[in-house]
Amino acid sequence: MVYLMGTEPFYDNVEDPEDYIEEVCHDLYEVWKEALGTSHMPSFAVSHGYIPEEELSRQSLYARMADASEWHWWHRTNQDFVGSLQVLDWVDDRREWPYGEAYTGNAMTKSPYQAGITNFYPFLDGAVGYFFREMGVFGILFHELLHTYDAEHWHGATSTDDRTTVMLPEERGAEDKSCLFFGENYIRHPFVSPCTLSTVHSHIREHMSEV
Repeated sequence: MVYLMGTEPFYDNVEDPEDYIEEVCHDLYEVWKEALGTSHMPSFAVSHGYIPEEELSRQSLYARMADASEWHWWHRTNQDFVGSLQVLDWVDDRREWPYGEAYTGNAMTKSPYQAGITNFYPFLDGAVGYFFREMGVFGILFHELLHTYDAEHWHGATSTDDRTTVMLPEERGAEDKSCLFFGENYIRHPFVSPCTLSTVHSHIREHMSEV
């Protein structure tokens, strides 16, 4: 199960926030199906209500993710929840925080820290970073979601038509990794490399017994 949930400032700053999250949830479902197939595909749902701002740190996006994870864990209605929580946040901050964070490989485990978090504020008025120009904030969400299913940055690749997978990091490096090869275009697109595909499917199969 993949749950999407907003924070209080996200609700305060986004018009019709629950409708928006429902739309994002549907889009994530569709792009997962297209990029990774339907084998052991998780279900997607919106966790209604928001995570109160008073429960969240202002120190870093990573700290807010940790706080959101703990809050959701203790307030979840499904006591047997194992899956991935994707938090939609809104932090008006000038300290160059990352667009998103995630706990790598914790989806479908018994850990309370199964989350990814995406800050929507940098995408205000349609402004987006260079690397996510094609996908916008939705690309961050998909990127962080895949992290929770054990996908790594080095899984990134550039295809022969110069489309770049959603997992490619901004910096070059790790050329010794088998899935990383460079073309001319570093703009991320909603598709994944064979390394991401096999890793995510292996992670799901490994943890099926915990669901």
